[in-house]
This record gives sequence, structure tokens and C-alpha cells, in this order.
Amino acid sequence: MPSSTKWETLSAAPRRDQKHDFGGEIPYDPPTIFSQLKGLQDDSRFDCTDIDLVILDGGINDVGVHRILDPRVSKKVIRGRTEEACRDAMTALLTQTLRVFPRARVCVTAYFPIWSMKTDLGSVTRSLSGSTIRLLLSMLGVPKRSIALATNVTLATRSNYFDRISRESLRTAIDLANAEIGQDVVALADVAWTASRSVQTKRSWLWGIGPANTMDFNKDALAIAGRLIVHLLRHLRASPLRFATKILPQDPIAPRRFALAKQIRKLTAAQRMEMWYASLGHPNHAGARRYAKRILEVLDTLETRSPVPRAALCATAFD
Repeated sequence: MPSSTKWETLSAAPRRDQKHDFGGEIPYDPPTIFSQLKGLQDDSRFDCTDIDLVILDGGINDVGVHRILDPRVSKKVIRGRTEEACRDAMTALLTQTLRVFPRARVCVTAYFPIWSMKTDLGSVTRSLSGSTIRLLLSMLGVPKRSIALATNVTLATRSNYFDRISRESLRTAIDLANAEIGQDVVALADVAWTASRSVQTKRSWLWGIGPANTMDFNKDALAIAGRLIVHLLRHLRASPLRFATKILPQDPIAPRRFALAKQIRKLTAAQRMEMWYASLGHPNHAGARRYAKRILEVLDTLETRSPVPRAALCATAFD
């Protein structure tokens, strides 16, 4: 008997405050995944019993990429924040998700080491590699006072540490959620991640920065980017516009974010940078395909909570 598929995709990244609509994938505060669940539960137009599958992640925004990569932040702090977000909060989130969607199975996507020893910033621009590492860390929110302490070894070590602790924490949360319901209906999509897949590698599974190529950036957007780059790296002698074309975000909707950032005038330089480079360190097309493959593999290990066809209705939430 044929079944229909309906996707309901929600993100904790599109944010709205009282003044601005920040559009898609801009990391500002509300709505959290918990508030999304409540919103669905309270929406009379939405039948939570129809949901067959929930795919979610969550935790890294609470830990903070800037803390993970900041050499001045101790591993004790990283462990504490990671366990709180990826174990304790995730346990509560999974428990609530299983209650809200009584017929759904849940797939939790694991994180990954953002930085590795194969991260090659010289691939962006050989002549400016030293400046580029400082710029890239600025884009990721690492405080200026900490950037001078950062090396590839330090950044790779810290990234691997977060990856290990977050996976351990997520597995614990999943075990606790399954134990409470008495069924194995939650699983971890833990993609195998090698150093060659981290940010700024030749075979990266993450969006990075690079030349404009065929991206639809107009001169006005590049000029704005150039002015901000000069503000961050005043010692550079390269032409702002020429240098800006070498370090643009590589995802296809980046030009849309540039246009949106221009419309919102009351933004600090840091907020504008955060909007432009919101894709940095997130899975690119190749990474997304690998996650999709792993999710399908994991689904075959889960018990069925209801007779609803596996692909009948899917809800996703990403943080």
C-alpha cells in the first residue's frame, strides 16, 4: 500500500527579536528546541500523534564554539558545559520529545571535531595564512586576546576533546531516555569523522571560507565585507575588496545573508560577522549526504513504536 511523505522542518537557528527578522540559520536566542516542542503541542492544527520520526541535535550552541576553540578556557569548563548540554539537557529534551510525539522514533545526530591537524588555512590564501587563522577564529567568536595562543595542535586537540565528551554525553542521554520508555526507540547517528573532514581541508564535510568563485556576491556586499575585514585586521596591506573575495562563506545562501545584514543597520561588527559566516563549521552538501546515509542505517536498528510506515511523516529540529 503506497504511503505519502510529509516533512516538517524546524530550526532553532532562525531567530526573531522585537525589531528584526534575522532569517534562516542566524544564531540568536529564541526559539529553543524546547519552545518548538511546546509550540507544536499547543498548535491545534498539528497532530503530534501523526509523527513517525524526529531527527534532532542540540548542545553545541550552549557550550559555545568560541569556548571550545579558546585556549584560555580550561578542559574542565568544556567538559562541564558539554555534559550539562549534551547529557543532562539532552536527556530532558529526549524525554519531552517522546512524550510529545508518542508514536515517534528519534535519531540524534552526533557532533564532530571542527578543527584538525589537516586544517589548512594556507589553502585560502598562501600569502596571508597567518592573518587568515586569526580572521577565521574571529569569525568563530574566539576572543581577540586568545587568538594569539591558538595553534593547529591546540585547536585540533580541543576539537577532539569536545567531540569525545559530546558523543559520550549524547550516548548517556539516549540510554537514559530509552530506559525510561522501556524500548530502544532513540539512537545516535554517529558519523565516523577523520581529520580530513574537518574545516578547511581538501575533503572537508564542513562549510568553510574561500574565493567567491561563482557565488552571487555583488560589489556592494564585498565592499561592506572588506571594510569589516580591515577593521579586524588593520595591518593587512591587501586591497579590502580583493582580500574579501578570498575569504567568503562558501554556502549557496551566503549572498542572501549578506543582503539581510545590509538591511539591518543597528548591528555591531561582531553581529554582522556572525550573520555572514553563520554556515562556517556546519556540514556542507557532502557532509549532509554522509549524515543522511548514517541516519538511514541507524533507523534500521530502532524498534517500532507504532504501525505507521517509517517514512509516513517526519519532523526535524536542529539547533
